[in-house]
Amino acid sequence: MKKVNYEELMDLYKDFNYVYDSLYKLKTFSEEGINKIYLDIKNLMLETKHESPNQILTIIATAMPFNVKYIKPYKEIFKMIYTEYHPIFTRKEIQSTPYILWADLQDENGVLLSTRYSSEIEANKTKDYSLNFIEENTIYRAIIYDDKFSFIIFTETDSFDMNQMFQSDLYPSSPNSLLELCCYHGAVNCFKLLISKFDSIITPKCLYYSFLGGNPDIIHECLLYEIPDEKCMKYAIISHNIDFVTFLMNEFALEIDLNYCTLYHNFQAFLVYLDQSKYINKFFIYSASFCIPSLCEYFLSHGAFIDSKTQSGETVLHFAARFNCIETGEILISYGADVNAKDKNGRSVLHEAARNNTKEIAELLISHGADVSARDKNGWSVLHSAARSNSKEIAEFLISHGADVSARDKNGWSVLHAAAKANNKETVEFLILHDANVNAKNNDGWSVLHSAAGSNSKEIAEFLILHGADVNSKDKNGWSVLHSAADSNSKEIAELLISHGADVNSKDNDGWSVLHSAADSNSKEIAELLISHGADVNSKDNDGWSVLHSAARSNSKEIAEFLISHGADVNSKNNDGWSVLHFAADSNSKEIAEFLISHGADVNSKNNDGWSVLHSAARSNSKEIAEFLISHGADVNSKNNDGWSVLHSAAGSNSKEIAEFLISHGADVNSKDNDGWSVLYIAARNNSKEIAEFLISHGADVNSKNNDGWSVLHSAAGSNSKEIAEFLILHGADVNSKDNDGWSVLHSAARSNSKEIAEFLILHGADVNSKDKNGWSVLHSAARSNSKEIAEFLILHGADVNSKDNDGWSVLHFAADSNSKEIAELLISHGADVNSKNNDGWSVLHFAAGSNSKEIAEFLILHGADVNSKDNDGWSVLHSAADSNSKEIAEFLISHGADVNSKNNDGWSVLHFAADSNSKEIAEFLISHGADVNSKNNDGWSVLHSAADSNSKEIAEFLILHGADVNSKDKNGWSVLHSAADSNSKEIAKFLILHGACTVNK
Repeated sequence: MKKVNYEELMDLYKDFNYVYDSLYKLKTFSEEGINKIYLDIKNLMLETKHESPNQILTIIATAMPFNVKYIKPYKEIFKMIYTEYHPIFTRKEIQSTPYILWADLQDENGVLLSTRYSSEIEANKTKDYSLNFIEENTIYRAIIYDDKFSFIIFTETDSFDMNQMFQSDLYPSSPNSLLELCCYHGAVNCFKLLISKFDSIITPKCLYYSFLGGNPDIIHECLLYEIPDEKCMKYAIISHNIDFVTFLMNEFALEIDLNYCTLYHNFQAFLVYLDQSKYINKFFIYSASFCIPSLCEYFLSHGAFIDSKTQSGETVLHFAARFNCIETGEILISYGADVNAKDKNGRSVLHEAARNNTKEIAELLISHGADVSARDKNGWSVLHSAARSNSKEIAEFLISHGADVSARDKNGWSVLHAAAKANNKETVEFLILHDANVNAKNNDGWSVLHSAAGSNSKEIAEFLILHGADVNSKDKNGWSVLHSAADSNSKEIAELLISHGADVNSKDNDGWSVLHSAADSNSKEIAELLISHGADVNSKDNDGWSVLHSAARSNSKEIAEFLISHGADVNSKNNDGWSVLHFAADSNSKEIAEFLISHGADVNSKNNDGWSVLHSAARSNSKEIAEFLISHGADVNSKNNDGWSVLHSAAGSNSKEIAEFLISHGADVNSKDNDGWSVLYIAARNNSKEIAEFLISHGADVNSKNNDGWSVLHSAAGSNSKEIAEFLILHGADVNSKDNDGWSVLHSAARSNSKEIAEFLILHGADVNSKDKNGWSVLHSAARSNSKEIAEFLILHGADVNSKDNDGWSVLHFAADSNSKEIAELLISHGADVNSKNNDGWSVLHFAAGSNSKEIAEFLILHGADVNSKDNDGWSVLHSAADSNSKEIAEFLISHGADVNSKNNDGWSVLHFAADSNSKEIAEFLISHGADVNSKNNDGWSVLHSAADSNSKEIAEFLILHGADVNSKDKNGWSVLHSAADSNSKEIAKFLILHGACTVNK
């Protein structure tokens, strides 16, 4: 493979590079300068056939958004080239070219291009291409020309907004801040003023744009705040400043993107990257994008592989097809390029040509054997691509060469679907005239007419209907074509469908009518049209939702009014009893609510759960609606089936203004629900301080309790609502209030770890030794919740560290059981009894061992806990450790004198429990420290019996190897082998027999 030479290529293609640079770096307004650029393009590119007029005009359209200051020169050059050559444009070229370049241009017959290509240009015309900001005396013009004096004047006006954003589709990205525009235009003086005087923020876009503006000071400042990324490289490539490109390569290790090099015609950056790379095939593939046939030949002559692929699987022929490089394509094919090559998504070269409407390439490919029936991985055919791209001529050529007009992809979408969905009328007509099925449906039952209606393609819909398309076609969900038209607000199509017999009362599988869709989409004109043709204004879906419900939910006032004026039931309810007024209130649709009420809607309507309209307004914080409802007689004390009042809803939603209004109109501030929860309780639970204060100031009972005796202060403490708790206490709330189980407010604070509230309660007289009915103290709660700070504060204020509950559980028991080491240490340091036992004789150390709380166990032992403590059943601490497989604790206990042969009242040794729990490591450790392997319980049951009974094979083997009697029997003569057989422990039985167990039943 020959080495590619950078200097050689730069010299070979210097004319291309020169013209590309002159267009991207255009910096002249003079007639002489503009004429020079035009003549250079004409003489170096067009007359030599190096580039076509279309290609040059595409380059102008691509470069202009990155050099907005020089729009007028771009327009002049564009006009000069078009006027002399009058090229025919593809749809893609028209759609990708800013309308400002087409404006006022005429074809060779004097017809305005905007008229000739009306359908293609239409979408382009909707963009904002106004030049007023350049031509008039604006702050933006001051930035464009870096006119600091004018800029200062604008910044000193009262109307100046430093945060203003400028919207214009002329720029590559919009909107833009003033500082971003300074970076784009290289306006360094305006930039420095914004930074120094207004502390304007440098954004990532500032850095991107700075490479277009090209001012070194701006670039340097932006680099202090932002780190360059791939997008910076993109803009450096677009700038056609090779120094910027190499700077980003060398200083920030950013890689040149070949796609951007070709897309933005930066030939030199392309070659710079090539010069540093060994992968010639990669550059060969992208070289086709330049549409320079000899460049591809150059790479081939230097050893490039003709069918090389990118990471996405595209070949050089894909790129030639994409950019309509016909001569390049011919050369590649002559070198043996695979005309049926596919990328990783299964898209063939012919797909690429069809998708980009490059007819000549498509014909070339087909003439060389390209498969017209090729499909991608989704089953999308070449004809699908042509149809979606409105490539009518390609479609004709494909069909004439055998392409299937009825082809469908894996989801059942036909070629006709693709054309209709993309609003490609000419292609639709052509396909139908070639027998495409007008009633084709995809796998979901979506017809071609559905696609046309959903895309607002009236002319296509007309043509389809004219050729027999079913106007009442439905998809699998029962959604009709008319539903689609209503949903997409396609009035003309809706009229067309109805005039051809579409059912105005059609419903989908959920009972949703076309009128529902119109109301939901706020399509007033369609709603009127449907009703005028007999649509049922009171239609309901399967859940009982009426059309008026939909209008209310969507805040479609005009539709709601129209429906009511045509007889819609203002008191209609769905299956859950929700009225239309409920939805208006819930959606904060005030005007609709007022209109409904003025037409007889029941302001006290309730749903099946007793929820009133006023409840909905309160919940959704719809103050104006709430006021309007009350002024029209809504019951301010209405309750739902659970006894929840409107004021409960307001408190639950933190709707202070509504709460105030309700109370001022007689709402009961002490209202309770069926569980006894007061409004004040709800406010406290939700931490709604302002509402709580307002309720109390209007007589709410601060000591109100629910049916379980839970007070408002309990709620505030449980939800850590400190400010509310303080306010309640200052207004007389009982700090020692208890619920029906004796649980105090301080218990709640301790359990919720609400330290500040606990402190405040104690400082206001709360009993630190309060106990509930089970004898559970506040300190018990703190220990259980691992609330160390609260525990400290409680102890500091006299809490009994040795407090026990009714079962004899001490606070230290709780700390050990919860593995709360810090609290355990705190309690012990304040005199807690380390040998405290509960009513069953279970010590704190028992709990630490049973909970595998090693650190606590160690701390307890180091502070005098009895390692041989036993409970009432003779169960030792070591028994607990063995039973819970707490090996480290067992080792620590033994190392501190725990009796390895300790037995409980039934004679069960620690080793029995280790065997029974299959705790092999503990068993080994016990035996290594002298545990009796032949220990028996009171019934003569040996440790080996336990191992066999629990199928603990490894322990059984270990016991036998350490002298356990394989023929041991209990008092009933039951041998170890009996146990093994009884528990189906086959392997243990084998091992026992192998080691001499007697198999004869005696």
